Amino acid sequence: MRELYGVRVSLWPRQGGCMIKDKEKKIVNERRRSPRVRGGFNIEIANFETKIIADTINISSSGIYCQSSQPIPLFREIELNIMLPNIKKPIDCAGVVVRSEKAPSKDRYNIAVFFNDISPEDKKQLSAYIEKRLAG
Repeated sequence: MRELYGVRVSLWPRQGGCMIKDKEKKIVNERRRSPRVRGGFNIEIANFETKIIADTINISSSGIYCQSSQPIPLFREIELNIMLPNIKKPIDCAGVVVRSEKAPSKDRYNIAVFFNDISPEDKKQLSAYIEKRLAG
């Protein structure tokens, strides 16, 4: 961990990027176009024949990273129902699984989803939620 101009920086060469933690403890990964915030809420994933409840790890306006009790194959198109904390209207969107791997904890899977079909209204609502969380 290094400090540059009052900002703490951690380099993660294995992951090909760096994470920055500023004085307000906001975490930003410089490789990402859309800022991410920590999750901590459940989402519903419709995976053709089943519905899965997953725990969010983090979320941005372009995707979500979550943990599920069931694996979902790479490049599978899925439907998501995201109920953000303190927001009345759920976000219904579609996405593509871009990462799916066994989690270190037993019987769990880490799933990364890129949103490929989200309405402008829902994207605006999601962006506002993220900005509010980043502001603190």
